[in-house]
Amino acid sequence: MSFEMNKTSLFLFVLCFLSQIDALTAQDNTNHIYFDNIRTVRFHPVGSPTTLPFVSLGGDGELIFYFDDVDGERKDYSYTIEHCNHDWTPSDLAFFEYANGFQNVDINDFEFSYRSFSNFAHYKLFLPNDNISFTQSGNYLLKVYEEDDGGEKHLSIVRRFLVVEQTMGIRASMNLPAKVSKQRTHQEIDFTVSTKKDAIVKNPLTEISATVLQNGRWDNAITNLKPVFLKGTDLVFDHQDKIVFPSSKEWRFVDLRSLRFPHDGIEVERVDGGYDAYVNLDRKRAYLPYLSFNDFNGEYIIENRDDPRIPINKYYQKDHHLTGEYILTYFGLESPTELLDHDVYLFGALTDWELKEEFKLDYIAEKQYYETGCWLKQGYYDYLYAAVPKGTNIVDLEELEGNWYETKNDYYILVYYRPIGQRFDRLTAIQFLSSNR
Repeated sequence: MSFEMNKTSLFLFVLCFLSQIDALTAQDNTNHIYFDNIRTVRFHPVGSPTTLPFVSLGGDGELIFYFDDVDGERKDYSYTIEHCNHDWTPSDLAFFEYANGFQNVDINDFEFSYRSFSNFAHYKLFLPNDNISFTQSGNYLLKVYEEDDGGEKHLSIVRRFLVVEQTMGIRASMNLPAKVSKQRTHQEIDFTVSTKKDAIVKNPLTEISATVLQNGRWDNAITNLKPVFLKGTDLVFDHQDKIVFPSSKEWRFVDLRSLRFPHDGIEVERVDGGYDAYVNLDRKRAYLPYLSFNDFNGEYIIENRDDPRIPINKYYQKDHHLTGEYILTYFGLESPTELLDHDVYLFGALTDWELKEEFKLDYIAEKQYYETGCWLKQGYYDYLYAAVPKGTNIVDLEELEGNWYETKNDYYILVYYRPIGQRFDRLTAIQFLSSNR
């Protein structure tokens, strides 16, 4: 009896331990900001601020990563990188097997804000660099830590990025969804992966997997896709009603690049210590006609047009980042009644593609609209309104925005390859596809 109880206790202990490990893994392998004093975290290829962060293995490309600490004082930040499998679980590789250089590196490139009411420190780094470079392709995590006065390090920022070796090719196309009910609201993708004749893929169903991202989002990515059939050295991913995404509609935008000459639809007020901005009240679009216009597909850029001494361009220009004001920006959504079964959030890259409390809207019954105020740095931002069923983290964009098949969306197709006997997933192809081409 005692032996059986000990076995049961041991089993429960192991189960609890494994669940804690899983929780920790799930917590620190997704894009996330852990402290409220950290804002405007950006990570992208140099010269391409709205692009998924990826770089070619052994190529000349660079990634730039930067963020603001609005506490406004110098802090000790350091970073490391971690190699992951295609599903973002840690790979079996040790650091020296996937990288050259140092495992932990200080972030010494920082400057303080100037010519602005906002007080913050701006940190940045480039990858790869003289301290860390990559020797294997695959999924990677960039982890940033803050060291406190006692020498203890606290995880502050996690960002996903990709290193690709591009040894396979991808041919992709947008197609009418197989289900008739989705043909005016969704977008379907088919693609073929071409392997080289000297690349022996013995068992595609176990060695090859693919992931498809819509607008660089990981929260709704379609993962672990397998080829349907082989055609010579081609692997055909022609799934029926599987690689299908809701189309949504073109993204709303707010232009905060100038406070002296605000964009139409924005009212700016000077307040003690800074600025408040009020965006014109938005309307629900679920049943409104589709309207085509250019957008950043949920992304944003930082830019300050109030200082004529600063060159204006869409790339990283440090003066934009050092002189830009942080503005308390108010958004409102018309609604004659409250959505009793849903909460309403702003959603997009400005929210880190997460459901964050500061971007949750409160219903003002006497005024019949939802409202929230959030801090945004001077720039140009895309956003949508998400209706989230209470008690869940399900991002529903259809309820308030609607879906229309002609909406312009960007897609990334990622192909992973793990030959039999290898201990990690290589990222052997990446392909960009726009739905309006």
